[in-house]
Amino acid sequence: MGGLGPCLVGMEACATAHYWAREIARFGHEVRLMPPSYVKPYVKRNKSDAADAEAICEAATRKQEWRYSNANIRFQSFFMLIIAQSCFFAMSYIA
Repeated sequence: MGGLGPCLVGMEACATAHYWAREIARFGHEVRLMPPSYVKPYVKRNKSDAADAEAICEAATRKQEWRYSNANIRFQSFFMLIIAQSCFFAMSYIA
């Protein structure tokens, strides 16, 4: 990706999407993370990698109000701790 000129990279948001968005942005590309619910309407045929890629490209080029911003490492780490803490407390009430 470093050999390409700056371009738009659309990604469906998932567990590791923020990490990859940061890595791709380091090469100077514009990264757009979109919720899966916003990509789904653009899938035109049966679910496959090619159909998903086409839908992500279509959704990335559309003007939409809602997109995820790329989370920095500190922000992502903070929320990981909050989620782990809430799971710990929920398990302590069960036991």
